[in-house]
Order: sequence, then structure tokens, then C-alpha cells
Amino acid sequence: MKRSLATIVLCMLICVFANANEKDRSATGLLRPGWYVQTDLYVQYNSLAALGVFEASYNLPLREKMNMVWSHVEGGPHLTVNPSATSIGVHGEWMPVALFKLEVMYDYLIFHGAFGALTEFETVDAPHDEDDMSRSSLGKHGTAHRMVISPVLQALYHGVLLRNENQLMLYGANTDAPYWFNWDIESLSEPNDFVFGERISIMYDILVHHESRMLFAGPSYSLTWQPSTHFRRQRVGIDIYAEPFDTQKKVVPHFLLITGFNLEETYRKHEFVVIVNAGINIDPRRTH
Repeated sequence: MKRSLATIVLCMLICVFANANEKDRSATGLLRPGWYVQTDLYVQYNSLAALGVFEASYNLPLREKMNMVWSHVEGGPHLTVNPSATSIGVHGEWMPVALFKLEVMYDYLIFHGAFGALTEFETVDAPHDEDDMSRSSLGKHGTAHRMVISPVLQALYHGVLLRNENQLMLYGANTDAPYWFNWDIESLSEPNDFVFGERISIMYDILVHHESRMLFAGPSYSLTWQPSTHFRRQRVGIDIYAEPFDTQKKVVPHFLLITGFNLEETYRKHEFVVIVNAGINIDPRRTH
């Protein structure tokens, strides 16, 4: 049970749908500078993972154009908890224009020493699939640093959402071993390492004519590449995101389902992955 790269992507993906609904909030004068809070629970199958996330953000709109928020900045603290590790950090986002934004996240990882905590390896070809990790007795308490930099291109037109996100993930694990098991990519990394990621999705809002509700669905493709160990994963899937209730209320629940198929992967080639998310967004700036 751990935080995976997919979960980092999902956190950012949910922010996109929040931005997709900013037009309605701005038109009614409800989008003002201020804090909002988001909490989420993620569960992943194959391999099994669970994660709770708490995130607070201060949002500052900078410019309005075409009856929508065209530019904003936001940032704040976040906390994630799972059986193997806790992370504490900060996040920020700058959207200079509606079609582009830059997201940055830093967190400090604290491994609990259980459920596959900080696990060290002497060689890059050491077995480390899910069965190997469940039998491993090398996991221990430890810490690590992580930074994620994500430029995002996005467009929403007549209910069609196009999104291309690139990621640079930087790691610094406090270990003397040559390699450690990186739960984000479910493979081995060097103590100071970096990973590239890209995710492309095309989704359609089935409830495009319902201004206060959203139901997006569509295909996605993702690539994860770590040059130091030649790790590479390609995955295709279907994403479904829903805000089935009035999105103008102060408390808005959301749900996300991702089904993926690994076209290429070291240990899990041609396997399916399912990720389910449920969460709430609390925004005191709204009036009801």
C-alpha cells in the first residue's frame, strides 16, 4: 500500500475539472480570492494501494476574459497518509493564460518502516515485483525528498476537454544503498534520481448542457521513463470523472475512475490497473 505516480497525476487531473467549471463561478461573481480545501481517498488495484490526501489552497484570480477566469495563481500546504509513508509539503500553481499552467509540488517523505517502507537494493536487476516486495525483510524507517514540476496544456471547447501534461519528478532518498524501491513508479531508483512523465487525455462532458454538474469520460495515454535504470511504462485507459451534484455549493463531492492497460512495463506488461477516487471540495467563497 503506497502512493503511486498515478495518484500524483490524479491530484493534478482533478484540479483541471475544477478549472473547467470556473466559467460558471466567475459569471455569477462567486470566484473571489480566498482559501478552499480538498480531501480525497484513493484506492488502486494491481498492485493494491490506498492513500488519503488533504490539501488547502489559496486561490488568487489575476485576470478575467471572455466571462471566465483567464489567469490565476494559487498555493498552499498538503498532507498525504498511507500505511507505508506520510508526506508533508507545499504546492503551487500559476496559470498565465487559460490554455497553459505550471504546477509545482514539493514534499518530505517519512517512511513508517512497514507495508513496504524504504527498501534498499544492491543491484538494479534485483527482483522487485509485488511478490518479491511482500517477502522482503529489508524495509526500514527512512526519509526522502520529492519535487514535481508539471507544465500543462489544456483546452475545453463545447464539452470536449483536451489535456497534455508533462512531468519532471526529482528524488533525493536518504540512503547509502545504490538503489531504493520507488513506490511512485513501482521500480528501482538511484538515491538522487529523476523521472519523466507524460499524460494525454481527451474527454467529453456528457452533461455539457447541465451547467451545475459534470460527467467527463474519454481515453488517455501515459508514459513514464527513468533514464538511469532504463525503466519505461506505457499505459492506455479510460478516465471517468463526475461531479454529480450542484457544483455551486460550498461542499462539492467528486468521483474519479481510471482503468488502465499496460502496453509496456518491466513486471506488469499486459496487466490491467484500476484506480478509484472519492473526495470533496470545500470552498467558503460560494454562497450556498
